[in-house]
Amino acid sequence: MKRLPFIFLIISVFLSVSLLAKTARDVALIFKVKGKVKILKTEKKGWNSAKRGMRLNAGDQIQTDQSGFTAVIFTDDKSMMKIRSNSDVIIRGKRVKKRFAKRIFMEVGEAWFHVLPQVATDFRIETPTGVAAVKGTEF
Repeated sequence: MKRLPFIFLIISVFLSVSLLAKTARDVALIFKVKGKVKILKTEKKGWNSAKRGMRLNAGDQIQTDQSGFTAVIFTDDKSMMKIRSNSDVIIRGKRVKKRFAKRIFMEVGEAWFHVLPQVATDFRIETPTGVAAVKGTEF
């Protein structure tokens, strides 16, 4: 009976560590989906339909068709990206301590960004023809 609290403690530690490891990779969360929106996850093969609450990692790709729209919120600072129809976006970047240095590659399409002030990281939007880096703005 004295071992039960010890076993419970060990199980709790393993569960909390595995949950922290999973959320440490998450960089964004799908907040809203309308129409047809597909996600290509870096760790899986094939496209999946986007769903509200789906977590996104660095390297994940988002595609919207002509009726598609999605809103994505970044988990580190709550900056928002709204991706309009006929768009193709890849979330890139790297973790810098508890923040995520965001690099959004937009092959084609339109998006709206609300970027909160960036502390110790940057927010870059890259297209085939140009690059924009911001510290905090809406565009």
